[in-house]
Amino acid sequence: LNRLQNLRELDLSSNLFDGHFSFSSFANLSKLEIIDLSNNEELFIHLDGGKFVPSFQLRFLILSHCNLDGNSLAKPTFLASQYKLEGLDLSHNNLKGKFPSWLFKNLTRLTYVNLRNTSITGAFQFPNHPNAVMSIVDLSMNFLDGSIPTDIGTVFPNMTALNLSSNHLTGNIPSSLGNMSNLQLLDLSNNNLSGEVPNSLMLDCTELSLLKLSNNNLHGNLLGTNHSHTFLSAIFLDGNNFTGTILWSFLSQQQQLSVLDVHNNQLSGIIPESIGNVSDLMTLNLAENHFHGQIPHHLCNLTVLRGLDLSSNMLSGSLPRCFQSSELVLLNFAGNFLTGTIPSGYFNNSSLAALDVSNNQLSGKLPRQIGDHMSLDILVLSGNSLEGPIPIELCKLQSLHVLDLSQNNLSGSIPSCFGKMHFRKPNLAYLDIVDIGGYFVGPSPLPVDMDV
Repeated sequence: LNRLQNLRELDLSSNLFDGHFSFSSFANLSKLEIIDLSNNEELFIHLDGGKFVPSFQLRFLILSHCNLDGNSLAKPTFLASQYKLEGLDLSHNNLKGKFPSWLFKNLTRLTYVNLRNTSITGAFQFPNHPNAVMSIVDLSMNFLDGSIPTDIGTVFPNMTALNLSSNHLTGNIPSSLGNMSNLQLLDLSNNNLSGEVPNSLMLDCTELSLLKLSNNNLHGNLLGTNHSHTFLSAIFLDGNNFTGTILWSFLSQQQQLSVLDVHNNQLSGIIPESIGNVSDLMTLNLAENHFHGQIPHHLCNLTVLRGLDLSSNMLSGSLPRCFQSSELVLLNFAGNFLTGTIPSGYFNNSSLAALDVSNNQLSGKLPRQIGDHMSLDILVLSGNSLEGPIPIELCKLQSLHVLDLSQNNLSGSIPSCFGKMHFRKPNLAYLDIVDIGGYFVGPSPLPVDMDV
């Protein structure tokens, strides 16, 4: 490598390199600007081997999923010398030490920092002078504690993506986040945050596309009281203590909304017909709340719907009988007060993989009209008042692995063909069994680990 005097970019990512490698091998490559050795998990990288003085100034350094020196942040001789660095990705390495506040103080050209899953500890701190160039920060899956600095939005006014999820952060969500007028992705999930969602976040961050605040101790009205968004694509507010009703009139204006997950809260009210106007909705999860009234049949207008979970509420009336989506994978209506029969159309949807209508007040016989190309993997009909024989047509469901017909009024014999089917122990974590699709928000200047 030392002979490649004009080398500017080195990309050896996603290979099977092993052994030890020292950055002192690059000592004489004065024109080197970009190094990418990521995804070489058996390669042990030493940044400061030999205490060499680099003759180059990097712009981008990508070393994710390697075996990087554990003290690369605690004793950052090499990194501290790279004052022209614009992008730094050390994610998925077992680094040592506290949060590297020096990184934000000394490397003033940084626009992208990814320290996801690096085992760093301590408080999330940074210099209090404004940094107008920082755009993307991912510090998720670490052991950071304390509160999010109240002036974070003032210090980083041009942030576009901020991921602090899966740490031990406490306190309130700072209202200064509203100063990040270009913010598109915000993930503060899986922490111990409390208080309400600040109005400034929903009013001033007009470019916000993904909002994930799942699994905290947040309370108050869902999404605050003031809103000005039109670009929201995914909202994850599950696992909190939000109360009151959902501002459906606001959500129905979000024509780009593809994911709404508010399960496991204390929300109430009815589900209005206007939900059928959110034409791009792919995933709707309202489970484990206190919604009542009937299931609006306007849900049938959602032609790209993949997952619908309304379980563990107080819904009544009949099951929706028309679903126009050819992408439908999951239907979960369990634990409500639904009556009537199970629509036979559910058994003619070739994409449906999981159906749970257990613990309701459904009656009638099991449908016999089962499509020839059904891919149903999970069928849970227990805890109802279904009657009559078990139709032998269920044996057409060759991919069926979970079947629960218990606690009904079924009679007759058990079809002998069940003995040839490959059943397994029930697992009601449907979203772990059934892939209802991920969520992707456009390309970033460098690979960013904003997994959702």
